[in-house]
Amino acid sequence: MISLEKRIAALAKLGSWLKNYGIRKAQSVHEDNSQWTELDTIVRNHHIYNHWLIEPFVEKAIEHWAERLSFPSIQLFATRYPELENKQPTISIVVIPKKNIPLAGFHDAVCILLAGHRLFARNNNHELDLLQCITYKLITIEPAFEELICWVDTFPKSTDAYLVHSKPEEDAAIKQYFSAKCSLIRSKCISVAVLKTDFKSQEIEALSGDILDFFGQSDHNVRKIYVPANFHVEQFYPFIESYAWMQQNNRYANNFDYHRSIFLMDRMEFFENGFLILRESAEMHVPIGCLYFEYYTSMVDLTEKLCTHKHQIQQVICKSDLGIDTMLPGSAHNYPLWNFDDNQDVMSFLLKR
Repeated sequence: MISLEKRIAALAKLGSWLKNYGIRKAQSVHEDNSQWTELDTIVRNHHIYNHWLIEPFVEKAIEHWAERLSFPSIQLFATRYPELENKQPTISIVVIPKKNIPLAGFHDAVCILLAGHRLFARNNNHELDLLQCITYKLITIEPAFEELICWVDTFPKSTDAYLVHSKPEEDAAIKQYFSAKCSLIRSKCISVAVLKTDFKSQEIEALSGDILDFFGQSDHNVRKIYVPANFHVEQFYPFIESYAWMQQNNRYANNFDYHRSIFLMDRMEFFENGFLILRESAEMHVPIGCLYFEYYTSMVDLTEKLCTHKHQIQQVICKSDLGIDTMLPGSAHNYPLWNFDDNQDVMSFLLKR
């Protein structure tokens, strides 16, 4: 078994490799270097196989993961789980991630490998897969990982556990299918933001990426905002115009047009700017292309409401203290390794197997 120190060191080296890739892209360096050839091809062409995985968002995902896989970050994450110091029996874990987020499943993979278990993943899309490419790079960094990283066409029948993400419309069926198996199923959550009465335009501008990066499909995307009585929609739209290009993406535009049509037919009041619908609603399920908002009159009542809906909320974005865990505007996607999807602790699950 690879020692914990070697596992941490290898993942940190992988983070450095991803960071160097991001630096190279930012500086528009195009030297002929074989270590980047496959990754460049995948980043550039991922959208051909999945229209949601466009190059700018794939690059952003790589940038975020490069930061998460810094040595101090991994070390701090590992210290939260003293059991990692003990030798664990190696078990096989199947990862079934989301399909429309760049590097979906990477968090699960990092946890599995850090715990010393065997990762089973399947490439459903095409011959070039971003996560597959990155895990193979990890093997070149630490060859001992070759026994723990398994890309297969068919999952083995004797798998010890499953890490699964489900869509809202598939939730019941997924839970029923895996009910007899050892599994951790993550359902869809949303992130929310709170604007205080003294909010500034810079705060809304910082929220634009929290809302619209990755087409709003990650659990970490802000899909709903709670606003004070002095909030007006015209204060919002001018500060997200840098994302107007999203209306050129057919998949996103189709979702936007579909929900706009539904709201019109149902005579629901809403606002829109051609690429994002704002609608006042207490609902917590928010369609793609939409952002729901809700007015509040009391911070005490709002905090109680957020606690009531905590099982549906991934994280709360706010510039000031609410008495609960929050993140600053602009940081929704810069979450640490211990911020798990659906707030279900994957590492604890793995260490109990």
